[in-house]
Amino acid sequence: MKTFNKKQCRICKTVFQPNNAKNHFCSLACSFWSKVDKKSDNECWLWLGTINTHGLPYGRMASQYWKKGKILKAATVSWVVHYGEIPEHYSYHGICVLHKCDNPVCVNPKHLFLGTHADNMNDMVKKGRSACVTGIKNPSAKLNDKKVIEIRKHLKNKIPLRRIAKMYGVGGTTILRIKQNTHWKHI
Repeated sequence: MKTFNKKQCRICKTVFQPNNAKNHFCSLACSFWSKVDKKSDNECWLWLGTINTHGLPYGRMASQYWKKGKILKAATVSWVVHYGEIPEHYSYHGICVLHKCDNPVCVNPKHLFLGTHADNMNDMVKKGRSACVTGIKNPSAKLNDKKVIEIRKHLKNKIPLRRIAKMYGVGGTTILRIKQNTHWKHI
């Protein structure tokens, strides 16, 4: 195992033994604080580190200190730094760190709370942030109203789902959902 020269932490100035050459901080907390723009206790604290470029722009942090080798959301790291580990029994229930302020780059612990994915979705709907796009308004839709009407006629004529799916270039699940009236309900 390779050993590295001792370094002084860039945040707290503690001398420490790094576990790799790129490590400039003695702890998860110091690494976290090196990437936070803390304005006041009540305002959003902005994450200045890496941002997820796929989907919403959540802050992210590679962790050599905690959950080794994983990329963590910056808000999760903030929770751990300020409140301690998320209790193990929560992980079985899919507990996430959620934002009260709806700012994905905020890491202020006063703006964070624990909840499930369902809690997050309910919060989104309650705050009017959901953009449920259905039918032809959905940019990834392969079908249109006319095709769905045709598909419903094929279903009434007992044509097999797989055959209908192949005719329209969609998956069998899509046809099943049209049949069950869980998708394209408005037609």
